[in-house]
Amino acid sequence: LYGLRGNWVSARELIKKRHGLDTLVYAYALGAIHGFRRNEIKHLVPFARLDGSGRLKLLLGVFYERDGEMKKAFRWYEAGYAVNPGDPYVAYAYARILDMANRGKEAAKIYERIVQMPFAQKDLRENALQRLREIRRAGRDIDGRDVSFSAAG
Repeated sequence: LYGLRGNWVSARELIKKRHGLDTLVYAYALGAIHGFRRNEIKHLVPFARLDGSGRLKLLLGVFYERDGEMKKAFRWYEAGYAVNPGDPYVAYAYARILDMANRGKEAAKIYERIVQMPFAQKDLRENALQRLREIRRAGRDIDGRDVSFSAAG
C-alpha cells in the first residue's frame, strides 16, 4: 500500500527496522509499479544494488518498460539475470527483452533453459516454448544471419 500511495517515508521506516532487503521492499516496489509512481521508483535503486535474487531488478525493468524507457528496462532485466539466471521469471523477462531487441539467438538459448526448468510454472514454460518456436521459424537474428538451433522443441 505504501508504494501504491507513494508513501516512501513510512515505508522506509519499516524497512530500516527490518535491517535490509526483504519482502517489504518488494511489496513497496509492486505498489509503486501498480500505481505507476515515477517518483517512488528512485527510492528502490539503492536496494536493487543489494538484490541477490534479481526480483527487484526485474520489477524495476517492468516499471521502465511500462514507462517506455526500453534501454533502462533492458539494463535492469539484464542485471537481474546476471545475479540469478536460475529464476524462471527473471530469465523469461530477460529473454523476452532480448527477443524484442531482435536478439533472437541469445533469447532462444534462455527460452530453451526455461523450458527445461521443472520448477517453473507450466504457463511460463509454455510461453517460452512458443517464443522459441517462433524464433526458430523466423530463423534469423538481428543481423539477418541464419541462426541454427538444435532439433529439440
